[in-house]
Amino acid sequence: RRRAPGPLAVGARAPAPRAVAGESGSCARYLPTGHMVYESEGHLRAVPFDLDRLEMRGASRVVVDDVAVGSIMTAPALDYDVSATGTVVYLPASTPKTTLVWRDRTGQIVPLKLTPRVYAFPSLSSDGRQITVTVAEWPVSNVWVGSVDGEPLSRLTTLNDSVCSVFSPDREWVAF
Repeated sequence: RRRAPGPLAVGARAPAPRAVAGESGSCARYLPTGHMVYESEGHLRAVPFDLDRLEMRGASRVVVDDVAVGSIMTAPALDYDVSATGTVVYLPASTPKTTLVWRDRTGQIVPLKLTPRVYAFPSLSSDGRQITVTVAEWPVSNVWVGSVDGEPLSRLTTLNDSVCSVFSPDREWVAF
């Protein structure tokens, strides 16, 4: 059973983040377009967001209708990412979690040409050409990296418990 999301919170590290009134969700991110995206009840939502005032500027709208949340852990987990160019990669909730798809700015949904596996926590490079993703192979999970054009992914970690990863802005490093 999935836990209900709490209120979204934003702010500096100190003294404490503040709740954004009227919105609940998880896995929020701020985008360079001036929007906050977040998961709420299986939907990826976007809302204009004023970073200086730390407040929403309008109503949120659904961007992706069936994004998976918490595919490996029971807590909400980040099963989507957005590149600097606006491309969204996500795990669909309505299909077996064995493929990754992406949606471009026109709304076109395209399955990535990757070997079917149990994927989670996808993260795109800033140019949208590279991906890091967790591959769950019970009882272990590791981070894999590669291009989104169908070339085989390469295993990046061998710790057998790595789950989240992200590219550096210059695409030279992957943190996990």
